[in-house]
This record gives sequence, C-alpha cells and structure tokens, in this order.
Amino acid sequence: DTVKEFRLQKIAQPILQKSSLMPHTLNYLKSDYNKTLNAGKPSILLTFENKDSASFSKGVKTYLKKGEDSKLHKRYKCKLREHWYVIPSVWKSEGFFSKRSNLIPKMALNKANVVVTDAFYRIRMKDGNKISDLVFSFYNSLTLIFAELEGRYYGGSVLELTPNEYKNLSIPYCPDVSTAQLNKLDSMLRDRASISNILTYTDQLILNKQLGLSKQKTARIKKIYFKLLRRRLKGTQLNKTINLG
Repeated sequence: DTVKEFRLQKIAQPILQKSSLMPHTLNYLKSDYNKTLNAGKPSILLTFENKDSASFSKGVKTYLKKGEDSKLHKRYKCKLREHWYVIPSVWKSEGFFSKRSNLIPKMALNKANVVVTDAFYRIRMKDGNKISDLVFSFYNSLTLIFAELEGRYYGGSVLELTPNEYKNLSIPYCPDVSTAQLNKLDSMLRDRASISNILTYTDQLILNKQLGLSKQKTARIKKIYFKLLRRRLKGTQLNKTINLG
C-alpha cells in the first residue's frame, strides 16, 4: 500500500526480512515470497539512488520527508551514510543461511531472487561449485552436529551462529546432486517430515556414499546429533510436539 501511495515501484525490491517468514524448504520460491507479501508482512526494500534527493520524484521526496519528520535521518547508522536513505551492500545471493533457528538451521536456494536482511548470511559460490549441491549437502547429521557445537543457544532454545561460527561449519560436499534428489528433500522439508526420516535419506547419500562411512558409524553420528538437539530443546514445548526421532 505504501509503495502504491507514494509511487515507489521503481525502487522497490522483494526482501526476506527474517527466518520466521521463511518456510522449511530447500527452494525458496517466488510463490513462497508472494504468500508473505499477500499476508501483509514486511516484504519490500526501497533502494534509493545514492544521490541528492532533489532529483527524486515527488512521491519519493514526500516519502523521505515522512522519514525525516520521524527523525530517522538522525539515527546512528543513517548519520554515518553519505545520504541517510541509501542502504549499503544490497545484492541478491544464490542462496542464504538463517543465522537463527528453532529446530534445525535453514539453508536454501534463492529461487525467488530476493534480497535478505542481516538475519541471513548470503552465499555466493566459487567457480566450479554449485549452490544446489552445497544446500543439499548441508542437511546431514555430521554438519548439524557441528552447528550445535559451534553455535550458541538462548531462551526458547533458539540456536544462533555468528559469522565466524558459520564459517567454521564443516560440510561434506556432495557434487552433482540430481533434480530428483533436490525435489525429494524439498518436499520432505515442506511436508514437515521428522528430522529422523530426513537424515535417514540424506545421510545415506552424503555420509555413506560420499564419505564412505559405514551404516553403523552413520547411525552413531545421527544418535550424537539427536542427543545434542534434545539438550538444546530440553523443557521447551517444541521438544514435546515435534517428532524428533
């Protein structure tokens, strides 16, 4: 409504604001974004040109005046900028990782072509590596163990990984993941399959076939992960209602 009122369409970009607005999925789609937008949740980022506002359209100048009337331009970060309304480092990544999570961390492909806030870490792949392979490879018992050990958790059992903790995650990279494998994992996440069933599927492909671990070793790794997960979720309603195993 605000975009329409002030005619801001030319500077409006789709944005994913926080992880709670993101479904459990491997592929974050345009349809997922549209559900958030249609629900009236914050879903639009305004990207103003880095120049004096005198050259802006009447609608944009009126909108910025509302911000100045609210003293937004006097806030700390805005005061540091050349033009208070210009947000630095806005770019669309191939994928993103939610730095906070309730049950398991979320890593997804950016199929909706959205920008994200600093509630996420943006991912851009090096040449020769595929974002789809990385995102699929993330969902295995061993990497989730590292996430529990590297991260820290707060009230309500929320897990958070700082940038350095996130960079320390070890991911057994599984190359050439097929479209069928991606779609199956995406469907399991969307359908809220139990974590145990999800990891049974991915561990077989990543830990057994890719790393060459035996089924017995993989089962022990999975057991260790569930022990760490239950420790974090201890006493929360989440632990009582979600089918962990």
